[in-house]
Amino acid sequence: MPRHGSAAAAADEAERLRRLPPSLIDEVTEADLWRLVMPTGLGGHGLGITELAHGTRRLAQGCPASAWTISFLVMHSWLLTKFGEAARAEFFAEQPWALAPAPLAPTGTLTAVDGGYRVSGRWEWATGVHHGEWVMVHAVQTEPEFATGSSWCGWTRSPSKTSGTPRACGARGVTPCTSTTCSSLSTGRCRRRG
Repeated sequence: MPRHGSAAAAADEAERLRRLPPSLIDEVTEADLWRLVMPTGLGGHGLGITELAHGTRRLAQGCPASAWTISFLVMHSWLLTKFGEAARAEFFAEQPWALAPAPLAPTGTLTAVDGGYRVSGRWEWATGVHHGEWVMVHAVQTEPEFATGSSWCGWTRSPSKTSGTPRACGARGVTPCTSTTCSSLSTGRCRRRG
């Protein structure tokens, strides 16, 4: 993780911007920390949750919002490794990590269509969405019938529409935005749970 002094220096700007400043994102990238918990077989450092937690705690001494957002983006990159091989090849085509905010609540719907799925919905609390290259959302299948379990789906952020949450409790630098998206997906970029 960047030094907590770097995060502290960026805290005021993060509050003003309602997201992490580009300089802090660049510092994390230059320190090669986005792949901290990524498996070594996929080009990551292969460290565990303990190392991520310790680094996050130290960073939070400087700016809790920065620590929160960076740790989520690091962990979500690891979550993308749980998708199938074709999806992983797409997610990690340019580098061995992908910045992907991931709202947890399954508030979207998933409908099977020719060649994949149509996912639509409104997801809140997409921490780090302004920094994301991808968006990973949680959806349930309701058509042609309700399916048990849920799916995680990922796609490039460009087709998604993002709107800010006007008032959020806590540190504004965590980017507590609502991401509203509707996009067709290939079956390789949806992973069934339950």
